[in-house]
Amino acid sequence: MDDLTALRELRGDAPAAEAGQLARGRWKLMAAAVAEEESGPARARQNRLPRGRLLRGRLRSTVFAAVTAAAVTGGVLVALPGSSGGPDGAAEPQTVATVLAAAAVTAEQSPLPRPTADQWVFHDEVACDAGCGINPQWVKGDGSLWVTPEKRPVPGKKPVLEQRPTPRNAAVDDIRFEPIKTYDAFAQLPTDPKALLKKVSTDPRFILVHPMPDQPRPPVLPTASPSPVKIKVRDPKTGKLVTRTVWSRWPVPPARVPAKPIRLTPEMQYQNILALMQQAPVIPPKVNAALFKALALIPGTELVKTPMKDAFGRPSITISATRDSTGWLLDRNNPGKFKKVVTHFTTYLFLDPRTYAFRGYRTLIDDGHGIVPEERTRKATAVVDKPGTVEGGADWVGYKLPKWDGIPAPRQER
Repeated sequence: MDDLTALRELRGDAPAAEAGQLARGRWKLMAAAVAEEESGPARARQNRLPRGRLLRGRLRSTVFAAVTAAAVTGGVLVALPGSSGGPDGAAEPQTVATVLAAAAVTAEQSPLPRPTADQWVFHDEVACDAGCGINPQWVKGDGSLWVTPEKRPVPGKKPVLEQRPTPRNAAVDDIRFEPIKTYDAFAQLPTDPKALLKKVSTDPRFILVHPMPDQPRPPVLPTASPSPVKIKVRDPKTGKLVTRTVWSRWPVPPARVPAKPIRLTPEMQYQNILALMQQAPVIPPKVNAALFKALALIPGTELVKTPMKDAFGRPSITISATRDSTGWLLDRNNPGKFKKVVTHFTTYLFLDPRTYAFRGYRTLIDDGHGIVPEERTRKATAVVDKPGTVEGGADWVGYKLPKWDGIPAPRQER
């Protein structure tokens, strides 16, 4: 007789654990394991443990990994931040680290394969700014063709599709419209989170966020007439300096001063990884998991306590990061003068509350006069055999979106 059978016979009258109790126990186990994994001294002490204790520690880590995977795929880690986690109403000990650890497990178990040259990568997405628009698209695996509806999709109807060559005018287009090349490029990235974070923050191939740098001083007013000036600029694809001639009324740096690439702040690193996740058609599972682990290394991220809804109206686990940028605008009340303006950027990552799968992100741009929201949210991604179809081969049909409430309550002054 095995131990589990003996235990069941001994406590056969004990009631089965409820889902909330199981979820709470798994969250405690996850939080403890994440804290131990991040502790350097704990790891050093483990290296000095006797062999028997070391084996037990490794066994515990193996059991934790299996329990975490089963918990995520089984949908028991369901408590949203700030919600009650069980019959006693106790909130689960969720943190940015534990949520991203669960997201990494889900990402590594992704069933999406590397597409073949004749297959198509299907994205069912919504893009929002002033309003929202449904943007289904099918990109051929070899990057030669791009298929989208000719007109705005009508709910319940199959759209007429338009097929055209894929764009080739920006780094983001290379990421979006080259499924096989993009997959292979991502496959070459390191899976160590620290090395991966450094690579995608410095390699121009993987930098999709190019914000304007801070302006600590007011700009110089333009001259009376434009004149040709040779300047050095950095090619976004190759990262090399090239010479360009521009006509400008504004003072520009001399050609002998090389243009320096913008260093990504932690908040920009966060936004850049979200853009990569959104734009890349298919990412190798191990690298995708490492991207979530890299997000956990970025300081300044916070778990949003009140569940937020994405553009599809789905309540989501949400992680935010905020940065401030200083700039200058012409002062209408004082001709020829500038006034200092601080713009707040807040970016929210949306994750499925059951599986922790990536759903998309929203950025709020607040310049003190109003909030401008932008959102890119994903409903489904699949590798299919022909355009116009979804996973399983059925035809894609239009649908109605809920009312979008992309602007939250007014920002509180800090």
